[in-house]
Amino acid sequence: VIETVQGEDGYPMIGVTAYARKANFAEMFQYGYYEVKYNIELVIKSLGMLFSGQLTKDDVAGPVGMTQMIDENYKNYGVSSVILTMMNLVVILSANLGVMNLLPIPALDGGRFLFLIIEAVRGKPVDRNKEGFVNFIGFALLMVLMVFILFNDIARLF
Repeated sequence: VIETVQGEDGYPMIGVTAYARKANFAEMFQYGYYEVKYNIELVIKSLGMLFSGQLTKDDVAGPVGMTQMIDENYKNYGVSSVILTMMNLVVILSANLGVMNLLPIPALDGGRFLFLIIEAVRGKPVDRNKEGFVNFIGFALLMVLMVFILFNDIARLF
C-alpha cells in the first residue's frame, strides 16, 4: 500500500507499506502462476538485454556469485532473509533453466527440437554423425561459458 506520512522535518514522505493476509488456495495458485510468469518474462528480457549489450559480464552470476549474494544477505539481514532469498532464487533458477533449456542451442532440448523441425522439413533424418558433432560443439561451448562464468564469479571475490 502506498501512503503519504508526515516526516520529522514536517515535509510529507511517500512510503510503501507491506501487509500480509491469509489467502485461499485459488488465490495462492493464481499468485504462484503470476510469479512464475513474471520470472520467465524476466529471464527472456534479461537474455535480450545481454545480447543487445545493455548487460555486461559483471551482471551475470553463477553458483559462486549466488553464494556470495546469500552470504551478504545473511550478514546484513539475518537468517529469515536468507530463507526468503533462497526460496526466490529457486524460483528464478527454475524459470531460468526452463527458458535456457528450450533455446535452440545444440546439446539442449531446444537444439534437439530444432533438429526434429529440420528433419520434418527435409522429410528425412539428419545424419546422426553430423548431429552428434553439432551437439558436441554446442556442449563444448556451454562448458566454456560455464568456466567463464565461474572465473568471473571468483574474480569478483577479489
